[in-house]
Amino acid sequence: MLALVAVGVRGHTVGARSREALALFMAWPLTTLGLLFWPAVGWYAGLSGVIHAAAAIVAWRALTQRSARGIGALLAVGLCIKLLLERGWAAPVAFDSHWGFNVVYAAHLSGTVTGLIAAAVMDGAARVFCCWRRNR
Repeated sequence: MLALVAVGVRGHTVGARSREALALFMAWPLTTLGLLFWPAVGWYAGLSGVIHAAAAIVAWRALTQRSARGIGALLAVGLCIKLLLERGWAAPVAFDSHWGFNVVYAAHLSGTVTGLIAAAVMDGAARVFCCWRRNR
């Protein structure tokens, strides 16, 4: 929960709006559905996928703003490095000795991907709506 709060605070500092909240609302169930691509994941409970989705959405938001691109780039690069080190596509579930239980790395990958897609869709929809309102 603390990680989710931290990402929320970062989202606030980069000016996240209701469209980012809607993107997270869309990404939450899609993150879990994405786990169907990995038959090795028999059971999943937790917020790690949603936290990764939120981080991806915040990174997208920051990257689309001139004043916050540095923060967005750092967040995006950090997410990419983390996902590359975890290798969720090759080892979707693995025991983590630091945590003392199995970690579903596929949820991190699924959350990041669905978060990016949801952020892009909501950003595009907002741009279309703004253009439509302006031309109306």
